[in-house]
Amino acid sequence: NLLAVNAAVEAARAGAAGASFAVVAHEVRGLATSAHEFADRISEMVSTALSAVERGVNVVDDTSGRVLMITTTAERVSKQINDIHAGSTDQRDKLNSLYDAVMSIADVSSGNARLATETASASSKLADHGRRLVAGVENFHGYTIIADDDDGGEGEDEFDSDSSQSIQLF
Repeated sequence: NLLAVNAAVEAARAGAAGASFAVVAHEVRGLATSAHEFADRISEMVSTALSAVERGVNVVDDTSGRVLMITTTAERVSKQINDIHAGSTDQRDKLNSLYDAVMSIADVSSGNARLATETASASSKLADHGRRLVAGVENFHGYTIIADDDDGGEGEDEFDSDSSQSIQLF
């Protein structure tokens, strides 16, 4: 604007010869106005860019906070998964120990059942022998039992010597 005013003053002093100064002054005024408009637009663009940058900084800050929160949560979840894995491994080991103990008890129970069956069979046989022995002894009622001594002769193990029948034990 100062250049345009200066060119207008010079054109007025020069009179008719300063017509070219008047044209230059007009052009300078137009350029000054255009420069002013462009400066205003550039100023607006810079303000808009600064606002966009500020919003971008806010978005980055917000995103950074969220990423930090996600990272913290992921670390916490990872720790919990590791804890669950450790607990599962411990439970598996304890269940394996329990299974081994149950299998040992089953083996002992099976052995006990086998022994109980053998004992019952032996008891049955023993009872059978006892019944036969009682029956056999009942058949000898009234007989004399003579036991053989170690020296080969008959000893004093005679019972009911008055009876008419005798049995010798060897």
